[in-house]
Amino acid sequence: QNPCDPVAIYSLSMQTVGRKAGRSPIAALAYRFAIKAFDARCNVFHDYRKRSDRNRIEVFNVLPKTAPRSFHDPVNLWNAADAAEKHPRARTAREIRIALPHELPAWDQMDLCQSFCDRLVDRYGIGISGAIHPPSSDVGADERNVHAHLMLTTRRINSEGFGKKVRKLDDIVQGPEELEWIRETWA
Repeated sequence: QNPCDPVAIYSLSMQTVGRKAGRSPIAALAYRFAIKAFDARCNVFHDYRKRSDRNRIEVFNVLPKTAPRSFHDPVNLWNAADAAEKHPRARTAREIRIALPHELPAWDQMDLCQSFCDRLVDRYGIGISGAIHPPSSDVGADERNVHAHLMLTTRRINSEGFGKKVRKLDDIVQGPEELEWIRETWA
């Protein structure tokens, strides 16, 4: 490889999806997956299928082995996650956005994403829905901007459905330490 060739750039950011900010996890899922999804709590459809016309989007779910079968459908997973939250200002999801090495073929990018998600699921017992987005086809867009959006449930998943909240990610001391672990794991 030529030393002047660009190499993969590390990027990982995390944000929350919460009712306090007026955000719905089903709307977030529909947008990232470029699908039409029914939001049971709000009794509306969120339709972002036109986004898929611009780019090929790869989607996947990573769940604990004991997760209910219905959770393998991402819309069911996120409607159940939303229903598990009773507080009107609840945090309903976390999203991690990561840059993927553009130098890798698509199947290696997918494997990289899924192995990262496997580590998160093993550590926290959560469910993850992921979407890998290719670079934008817009004029002037960076053709190396391959990235993934990973939506994480805020509660552990067991064979019955949702259990306890994963509080260590919210804790004032443990939260930053856990984010550091997540960043190091991705690196």
